Amino acid sequence: MTQMHSAAVVNHYTANPSDYTIVSRPQPPSPTALQVLVQVHAASINPLDSKRAEGMLAIPLPEPFPLQLGYDLAGTVTAIGSGVRRFSLGDRVYGRVRNEQAGTVAEFAVTEEENLARIPDTVR
Repeated sequence: MTQMHSAAVVNHYTANPSDYTIVSRPQPPSPTALQVLVQVHAASINPLDSKRAEGMLAIPLPEPFPLQLGYDLAGTVTAIGSGVRRFSLGDRVYGRVRNEQAGTVAEFAVTEEENLARIPDTVR
């Protein structure tokens, strides 16, 4: 059975953030060899998300609705691919996913280990 998680999406082009909705979506798949699955504790809506939500990127980069929002994240590693060497389960990480992996305003996100860095112990 597919596991679900909550994620922020837009269902139509909009300049109004109150049109962003939280929906139940399939959880990202298990990480491939060089990927990391992160339980997201913090994410943001940045100007790139706003432009996508408004449709300003629709001509060069058409995407189907719903659009999942978010490119940056901070959280905890919950699964790693067989080739991941820089992270272990439970590591606190932050980073920015690739454009085609948008959707970090969610409970979980998956990305390549090269897109992440360890959060220093001095940051709480």
